[in-house]
Amino acid sequence: AKIQCTGLTRASVATCSSLTDDGLVAFAEQCPRLQHLDISYCKDITNAVVCAVAKCCPDLRTFCAEGCTCISDVGVKALAQGCPSLTHLNVGRCKRVSDESLEALSAHCPLIETVNVSRCRGVTIVGLNEFSAACPRLKHLDALEK
Repeated sequence: AKIQCTGLTRASVATCSSLTDDGLVAFAEQCPRLQHLDISYCKDITNAVVCAVAKCCPDLRTFCAEGCTCISDVGVKALAQGCPSLTHLNVGRCKRVSDESLEALSAHCPLIETVNVSRCRGVTIVGLNEFSAACPRLKHLDALEK
């Protein structure tokens, strides 16, 4: 059965460990007006979902994927390119995220205000400095190492 939620603007499925990529991709495809999505700690979710959200939900403003350890720069870069209105991004504990994600956000998301890249092993002080300098609207940057 197809999900019919074309008017939905906000969804949180955080900690729903039984969700699959296929299910969330189908969800994203049916929710073109989505502005806020939280998939934090959905442990098996991959870049396939993030790329589908980037393609299908161009008005996305908030994306939370904390603890989704399969998500990497591939997904974040797609999100940055597909969702230029993004203001809040939480990819804390996504160990495969690096400075490349920050570069994409600064290049494509001029409205970005809040970013959490805590415990993202590939994020460096150089990348953080360049990112914060390139994002005039940035208000909060969380980048704890441990």
